[in-house]
Amino acid sequence: MRSWSSIKACVTVACVLFLVSSAMGTLVAWDNFDYPLGTTVAAGGTLGAESTNGFNNAWKFTTHSGEVVDNLEFPGVASSGNALKVTRNTGGSLFRGMSSSPAGTYYVSMIFFRNDTNDGGGENWRLELRHSASYSGIETSSIKYQIGSSSTELAEAKAAGASASSYGTKAYAVGSPVFVLAKVEISDSGSDTVSMKWYNSLDLVPTSDSGIEWDAVSVGEFVAGAGWKLILPLYIGEMIIDEFRVGTELVDVVPAGGPSLLVYDNFDYTLGTTIATNGTMGTTANGFANGWLFDGYSAEVVSNLNFSGVESSGNALKLIYEEPGHLFRGMLSPLSAGTYYMSTIFFRDDVNDGGGENWRWEVRHSSSHSSGPASSVKVSLGSTSGEQVDLQVAGDAAQVGAATYNIGAPVLMLAKITIDESGAEIASMKWYNIGDTLPTEDSGIVWDATSTGEFSGGSGWLFALGQYNQEFTIDEFRLGRTVSSVVPAGPVFSGYELWSAIHVLQEGPFGDDDADGLSNLYEYGLGGDPTNSADQGVSPEVGVIADNGTNWFSYVHPALAHSNSGVSYSLELTDDLIAGSWTNIGYAIAGTNVTGGALNYVSNRVSTLDADQQFIRLIVEQQ
Repeated sequence: MRSWSSIKACVTVACVLFLVSSAMGTLVAWDNFDYPLGTTVAAGGTLGAESTNGFNNAWKFTTHSGEVVDNLEFPGVASSGNALKVTRNTGGSLFRGMSSSPAGTYYVSMIFFRNDTNDGGGENWRLELRHSASYSGIETSSIKYQIGSSSTELAEAKAAGASASSYGTKAYAVGSPVFVLAKVEISDSGSDTVSMKWYNSLDLVPTSDSGIEWDAVSVGEFVAGAGWKLILPLYIGEMIIDEFRVGTELVDVVPAGGPSLLVYDNFDYTLGTTIATNGTMGTTANGFANGWLFDGYSAEVVSNLNFSGVESSGNALKLIYEEPGHLFRGMLSPLSAGTYYMSTIFFRDDVNDGGGENWRWEVRHSSSHSSGPASSVKVSLGSTSGEQVDLQVAGDAAQVGAATYNIGAPVLMLAKITIDESGAEIASMKWYNIGDTLPTEDSGIVWDATSTGEFSGGSGWLFALGQYNQEFTIDEFRLGRTVSSVVPAGPVFSGYELWSAIHVLQEGPFGDDDADGLSNLYEYGLGGDPTNSADQGVSPEVGVIADNGTNWFSYVHPALAHSNSGVSYSLELTDDLIAGSWTNIGYAIAGTNVTGGALNYVSNRVSTLDADQQFIRLIVEQQ
């Protein structure tokens, strides 16, 4: 949440622009509810000040009560300040009057959130524009138009003079922030019109009036009004509202901003939690309508998968194949027209259990646990048994890429899905192994495979393993509007840290993951494989050399050739393993053989004249 000082500056600048620039129109009235967090308002109380932001009085609570809560964020729409939670207490309303009555054409918008509890009947609500802007006249003054919701979450609009309400066919998503947009057209000589539309979190908000397909349109006869009245009927206990805006141009009430990340799970569940087959994990949160459903698989929450250059947090989910089945979770709303990016980090072991180890993510038509897994497949994103991209859009044949991912190390999967309601739908996909250059934007990405087909909607994510994948770990599931939202920049690994991540080591630099007696750090420094006890890398070579009649003890050790290896090498000597002390004095570097490969070789020599016996050890240290 932004600070008040930055918001105040932003609003001040915006006001100047609105007033002086006819190209942008005028923001007539607005409230971002930037009142102190936790403020409560009892029935009969008020919130706000008079003559502020286009209003001539404060919000008046007749029998409803209120509390200032954290602001509602909506993708694509700038938001700041806080939000207002309105609690219904018997009848009544929330009311506030504007300083002027806008005429002609203008727009109204608001972000709102309604809980998913049906309290016994229709959960409709409405926002009415009344004739009067004063407290005393609001209850009896005439209604100019109303916008709101039917009891089944459909858009409902009604203009004064219309014989009946106009209803849309699209329901808004309960349990997630929703953006409502209305357009009002008042004519001096003809009919007057009010139009409204819902935008769920996966919908692309408009940047201009052109092309908007309104959910509900009502035509009647009315004149300008100045009082806003929000009514919660009997069966809505609570509703949160935020970013109330009235303006003469669409850009005034749909300011660009808001989060680009739409749906995500970083699997920040309790480490060690286990889930049996047919169990569930998670709730309605972060753009999801329900938790993960495990059908045929069991699972365990394990440490998160670190991937160089990508932000990661929380933990990860290790899936264990028990029998044919799937992992499934539905989103709060379906994919709509526009472009989406999806990413996840995954890890597959290097054990082939007898056949193809293919797997796939699928976008399914339905979001419900009962029908979603059986509903039609819109997009399939996955892998062949040979670790290649395997991609298919409904209506197209499978498309297979040439690149392969690295087994036994975390891999980043990135996909792009473009939905065009009037044309073909396209999906593209690409692997990124640790150490690959990661994208920050779409431009320049060379996708491993692309598929074109025809589909609509899709609001459930299903993950399926081939029968020969006994274990598979997933982490950081993200769906967003931009590449940067699903590939957020994180720490870039180098040296030992990168090598450890590639090999998914658990025991740290001084541990010994393969139990071969050599620490992970030394295996790194010697070019070994910390997951294979038979590969400890290249051992130092010792011998005796003669130089100008003097014998020297020769000690040649490997050294990582990369300039950013992050380790240093040195020797230590002692002449007594029991009572002596180790020192790094008494040897000299004779030269380095630069091979052009991953390892160079450093030659050291120790005098044979200084002591009757010498013991030498190699020291590898992180810098």
